[in-house]
Amino acid sequence: MGKILKKIIGCIVFICLFAVVFYKVDKLLEDKRGLSKYNQFYNSDTNFDVIFFGTSHTYHSVFTQELWKNYGITSYNWGYSHCTLAEDYYLLQEVVKYTDPKLVVIDLYGLTEYEEKGNGKYNTEKVELQHPQFDTIPFSSSKYTAIKDIFDDYYDNWDYLFNFALYHNRWGELTEYDFGSGYLKHKDNYQKGSSILFGHASTVYIPNAQYTQVDIDTKCAEYIPRIIEFCKEKDIKLQFVYLPYPAEEYQQNVAHTLEDYFVQYDSCSYRNFLDDGILDEMTDIYDDGSHVNYLGAYKITMELGKYLQETYGLKDYREDPEYASWDKDYEKYVNFKSGRFKRNQVIDNLILGYGGDYRIKLQVNAASDILKKNKVLKSLVKQYGDSLEVEYVENLSANEEDYETIIWIYDAKTDAEVMVTGTKM
Repeated sequence: MGKILKKIIGCIVFICLFAVVFYKVDKLLEDKRGLSKYNQFYNSDTNFDVIFFGTSHTYHSVFTQELWKNYGITSYNWGYSHCTLAEDYYLLQEVVKYTDPKLVVIDLYGLTEYEEKGNGKYNTEKVELQHPQFDTIPFSSSKYTAIKDIFDDYYDNWDYLFNFALYHNRWGELTEYDFGSGYLKHKDNYQKGSSILFGHASTVYIPNAQYTQVDIDTKCAEYIPRIIEFCKEKDIKLQFVYLPYPAEEYQQNVAHTLEDYFVQYDSCSYRNFLDDGILDEMTDIYDDGSHVNYLGAYKITMELGKYLQETYGLKDYREDPEYASWDKDYEKYVNFKSGRFKRNQVIDNLILGYGGDYRIKLQVNAASDILKKNKVLKSLVKQYGDSLEVEYVENLSANEEDYETIIWIYDAKTDAEVMVTGTKM
């Protein structure tokens, strides 16, 4: 009897040790993008009144931290690259298990773009980009239903149910972000689901002279009434939007067609922001020409926040002591931004410094005509207005070298110097 008991205890110890090792290896090998994006959602000590869904246009255009600072709105950005309405429908069902949103906002870029790709419910050319969202969701019957529906034509769809099945061979891809301090840095960027795109490119947006109706009877469109019905059952207000970016003729037609499409529904709203004049084509576009950079996203966030506040009367929690953690997280978000300023990049730094978190002084060599010949810099100075101190200096120099511009960046709250840099003559 004693030998049998020892064998049983030995088996139990072995199983426990194996489970611990397996868990540690599983966490080490998993793709950390999902952790970085959703960690603050799952570990929040407060509720999120607003949840945003959509593609990368949502992911990079709506800054939830700026909504907190300027409107006191508690929100989380669940948008991600190439995410479709089919995915949004199931992700929403998972989200409400952890928070009680008063409002769901869904951007409709991507409604028709994936119709000719595979089953029309996900981008077959970017299937790996759907993992960060689903990897973070614990296994459940609802997750099983989602995976089997969305990826019904993908022979490896079980990868989405069990992360280890996909990542067990990832040893050669491990980086500093998978270990120790690098892991923690990757884990906590304090953007609450949003993501800043750094860089800029000037572009041209030409509004259609006339708009043509587009067929939006797509696979993804089939999930609109399902989302509407789910939100109605959960007593969640639902707002569909089309966020601004340098949209081509076809996307403009889709955005305007949707204005007529949503007339049939009385339990949700639709707002097309494309032609509201929010963006400056000279300064607000990311260098891929199809997304917005920090400055463009900041402007979109401000307009969207104003619209949502006025339309839905969202509560302002900034004076609520139970939401004090949001102020602390915002300070960490500012620190995150401060670490992204670049040496010898005046324009990119002015783009990132916009919005009131920084006090900025721009010194210009009096012998230079840069504010006349550089249209981007000229536009930025105009947009900053009186909040940017511009000083013309004779013989502008540093370290015995002549400079055309020097930019001084200070934390607006502490007045601590963040960076001093410039461009040489």
